[in-house]
Amino acid sequence: MHPFFQEPSGHSQSALFPQTWLVTDPIASVISTASTGVALLQAVRNDAGQITDFTYLLANSMQKALTGHPEEDILSQPLTVLAPDVVQSGMLERLIQVVDTKQPLQYVEEYQLDGLRGRYNQVYLQSDDGVLVLAQDVTHNPLSVREQAQQTAFLAAIQTNSPVATIRSMLIDLISGQSY
Repeated sequence: MHPFFQEPSGHSQSALFPQTWLVTDPIASVISTASTGVALLQAVRNDAGQITDFTYLLANSMQKALTGHPEEDILSQPLTVLAPDVVQSGMLERLIQVVDTKQPLQYVEEYQLDGLRGRYNQVYLQSDDGVLVLAQDVTHNPLSVREQAQQTAFLAAIQTNSPVATIRSMLIDLISGQSY
């Protein structure tokens, strides 16, 4: 287990990955250097309180490379403007589902970016009023059996309400490519 995890009082899934925790050192350092794309998306709500879109609050260098957009665009434009196909592909609905249900979701998605079709393994995790997204390009290299097992164990730990410190440690291992 990583030494920098502090278990918040009151174990709830919304407390697992708060935005304040994600931007503090040393977790922010792990995210910024990860070989997995990591993005923190904030829900955009209409006057009725319904989620209509998301904006990026954070995107590590791998996520920026996966999107192909300059950082100033990523951090200033809504997701549906950056990637209009998120509506048609169902990704927007899946992101909304994660915020509304507070349940994690894993999905393999096909995208066409700059005329190239790619396949991406994505894990969506609720974070405050948004979603923490972990993305890996699996177009040419699918997840290994070990990586699949690690991801499955991580999602199972969330579903079974494992201790927050354990789940956070598993997240760090998943992001950084370490096995546990």
